[in-house]
Parts: sequence; structure tokens; C-alpha cells
Amino acid sequence: MIRNLTSIFSMTIRRALFSTMIVASLTIASYRSALALDKSPSPVSRKILDNPKPEHVRTLISALNGCGCVPKHHPVRDALVKIGKPAASPLIKRMNSTTKWWIQLECVYILGLIGPEAGVAEELRKANIRHPLPKRYLGIARTAMLSDSEQLRLYAKGKRFPGSSKKYVQELLALTEQRAKAKKEAGNSKQQVSSSKVDAK
Repeated sequence: MIRNLTSIFSMTIRRALFSTMIVASLTIASYRSALALDKSPSPVSRKILDNPKPEHVRTLISALNGCGCVPKHHPVRDALVKIGKPAASPLIKRMNSTTKWWIQLECVYILGLIGPEAGVAEELRKANIRHPLPKRYLGIARTAMLSDSEQLRLYAKGKRFPGSSKKYVQELLALTEQRAKAKKEAGNSKQQVSSSKVDAK
């Protein structure tokens, strides 16, 4: 009787282990498949990366495959930033079309670097992003789009955004201040030209 119980117990353990292995294999396979779907079907040509144009947006966005937990500069991302506003709506569409947080994070990161000219601050506000990481970066990106340098300074000084997200805050703050300075200088130049025309009369 003891032998029978031992045999039954042993068989039950084996079945449980076998079932666990199958589930684990399926989970890993599904995860790999999910990642494979986000891989670029082919590399983007150097010609496009060096001189990106609005007609290249679709090619560049199809090459986005996520940026892990720490978003950073990359030739494809930088090319989309150079294109600017024409890339904004397609990036919003890509972000909203997936539940993969690493793709959402990548799109948000790029949109923040494009800045106010993207014109999608309201779309970011309405974005249904649940994962805490892209959600954190979304708040930073939207603040930069609103040209709120004062709020970005508070973010940079505070402890709300640690690590890589603080570096993102600092980068966007620098860009926001550069844009404000350039805008002011352009306004001064325009005023000087107008004054010169008046004096000439």
C-alpha cells in the first residue's frame, strides 16, 4: 500500500512538473513572438538617417522596437526628432495602437524631444497608458510641449523623477530654454528691422 501511495505521489509530481514546463515554454515563446513583432523588418538606410524627410516617417516608425527601461538617443529616434511636427501624429498613432510599454515609452521620449512644435500636448494628456514608466515620461514630455520651463526646473530639483527620467527632464529643460532664447532673439531682430525701416523713411 505504501509503495502504491509512493508511486501515485511520484506520478502526480511528474505531471505537475511537466505542466509547469509546458506553461513556461509557452510563456517564453509568446514573449519572444511579441518582441519579434516590434523588430524592424529591415535596417533604415544611412541616407534616410542622415537626411530624414517627412516622407520617411512611416519607414522610421516601422523601425522602432522599444528602448528598454532607459530611453536614450538612437539614429532612428533622432531622425524622427529632426523631422519634427510631421512625425508627431504618426507617433501618437503608434503609441495608442499598442499595449507594449517599451514602444509607448519610446514614442513618448521622441515626442518630448520634438517639443512644442509637435502640437500634440492634448493627445498626450488623453493617452491611455497604464504602465508607470512611460506614464512618468509622458508627464515630463507634455510639460516640455507646453514650454513650461518653470515646472521643468521644479522637476529637475525635486525627487519625483530619479535616475534616467531626471536626465530626460534636464535635457528637455535645456531645449526649452534654448527655444525660448531663440524666439526672443528672433523677436528682437524683427523689431530692429522694423525700427530701421521707420528711420529710413
